[in-house]
Amino acid sequence: MPLPFAVPAVPISGCTEGDSQPYREAPSGEVRQPGGFGWLAEPAQETGQPYRPASGAARQHPNDPRMKEIRVRTTQRCELVEITDRLQALLDESGLTEGALVAQSMHTPPALTFNENADPDVRHDLLAKLERLAPQREAFYLHAEGNSDSHLKTSFFGPSLTVLVSGGRLVLGTWQGVYFCEFDGPRERRVAVQLLPAVGA
Repeated sequence: MPLPFAVPAVPISGCTEGDSQPYREAPSGEVRQPGGFGWLAEPAQETGQPYRPASGAARQHPNDPRMKEIRVRTTQRCELVEITDRLQALLDESGLTEGALVAQSMHTPPALTFNENADPDVRHDLLAKLERLAPQREAFYLHAEGNSDSHLKTSFFGPSLTVLVSGGRLVLGTWQGVYFCEFDGPRERRVAVQLLPAVGA
């Protein structure tokens, strides 16, 4: 049985090509836009305005010097984007040497995960299996936005992860990387990052 997506070189893409839009019609007819969740949507005390980092920038939350955000622009409906270097860059800027880094997707469909970053075939195989487990279209799906499979795929991994920090470096195995898992792209996505110093560090 042929897979329902093309198999290009990196970036690996998945799901049904050409079937996703950056905005989806909500059941009420209004256009639902991505973003606007959690503390990032709360007015900042200093300005009374929502916290909105510039596109592509790693920005610091105005109320917490350890809270930062990165933007990830995806290009496929399903795609695994490695963000290890960007997380390490935030760590380098912070000066934190011992503790932990917590990263969390600020959207409902995307997830975060650890996986191998040496062979891109691993990403292909993972996306291929996910598509078999949770196809984009099923007769019993009721969700009006048409992305029920995206929510299922995200639930397999979860929206956040924690990476230990030692000696100013992310504690990762030789072949480990941190991946942003897009299951309803292409979009511009946000990842909140919290730096936690070790007790006494």
